[in-house]
Amino acid sequence: MASIRKRFVTNPKTKKRTVSWQVDYRDLKKKRRHRQFATRREADAWLVTARSEIAEGTHVPAGESPTFKEAADAWIKDCKRNGLEKTTVDVYEQRMRDYSVPLIGDRKIGELTVADANTLYEDVLEKSLSRETVRRVRIEVGAVLRYAQRKGWVVKNVISLAPYKHGKRNKKRPPMPRLEEVRSMIDTTTENWTDWLAMLFVLVFCGLRGSELRALCWSDVDLKNNRMSVTRRADRWGNIGSPKSDAGTRDIVFPKIVAKALKEWKLRCPKSDYGLVFPTSTGTVQNHSNIMNRWLRLVQIEAGVCNRKVIVDKDGTKTVKLVAKYGMHALRHFCASVWIEADFSPKRIQTMMGHASIDLTFDTYGYLFEARMDVEKATQRTQSIVLAS
Repeated sequence: MASIRKRFVTNPKTKKRTVSWQVDYRDLKKKRRHRQFATRREADAWLVTARSEIAEGTHVPAGESPTFKEAADAWIKDCKRNGLEKTTVDVYEQRMRDYSVPLIGDRKIGELTVADANTLYEDVLEKSLSRETVRRVRIEVGAVLRYAQRKGWVVKNVISLAPYKHGKRNKKRPPMPRLEEVRSMIDTTTENWTDWLAMLFVLVFCGLRGSELRALCWSDVDLKNNRMSVTRRADRWGNIGSPKSDAGTRDIVFPKIVAKALKEWKLRCPKSDYGLVFPTSTGTVQNHSNIMNRWLRLVQIEAGVCNRKVIVDKDGTKTVKLVAKYGMHALRHFCASVWIEADFSPKRIQTMMGHASIDLTFDTYGYLFEARMDVEKATQRTQSIVLAS
């Protein structure tokens, strides 16, 4: 039989007396257990849930569950067993070390509550000052608890019960170059950086991620029908593997100017074991930093697509340095804006961008879709459609 009783607890230091409510019950193994709560309402609610879990045979006593750090370590090992890329696993481990483990690492996962989840979001935001970091930490902590559920270490995933809500007032639009800046980069590359022109066109007209660009193979490019298939990506160390998600595998159509540049580049492209479209001079996978340092930053500065940065030396001397305005990913955003301007459907853009959902496409580029809409003209069209003779 389970029961709830009132207990009085005296703090030995302050001598202050507080009230708690203790639930006494027997678990699936008929072992006597107890939990304490600050209010009778919380105790009643927990006991109802515990009875249901015991009846279903799913109840796990909080005291027998592992700590969050133990569960997180087990999850990381499972990620490695399942063949996740080293880059991805390293990022997971780093964020765990920086945020979730210091904050809740010593807590038993069976004792975590929805209130604890919300407190975690607040603490991570205070520590990182980034809502994107909070979102990513939430995803990873939730994955740890889902793994713990599969292992039978915990019943409820409190992260799934505590969505992260925040206002979108401060949401930043993705950085992307203006049309005249891209045209200037194309002109400069055509004149002074011929061997990089095909790569620039692929970035501008195909919207590939940097990792996908570096792993692109000639076997994936159909120069007759102006299509390319994205089927692989390269990690930080040059290892080639599959895209991170099913949506990452996709087909992209491109204009004739891209096909022309690729045909010309193919005649002088270095040979590689993988048949890479953009290998190094020795045929290996390009490094992201090399692309940026040897071409993309330099061509932006030559094209005037740059900012002035004032550098102050130790002796107080000030020097002005020209700094490129954009990274490689900004050209992917630019490509999406061009597709929107060209009237590709939102669903088609989602597919060619490799987004997992249409929500992501609208969240990122919704303002561009909205800007193209002529509400007054559309309203008049509705009248003509209905009343047309």
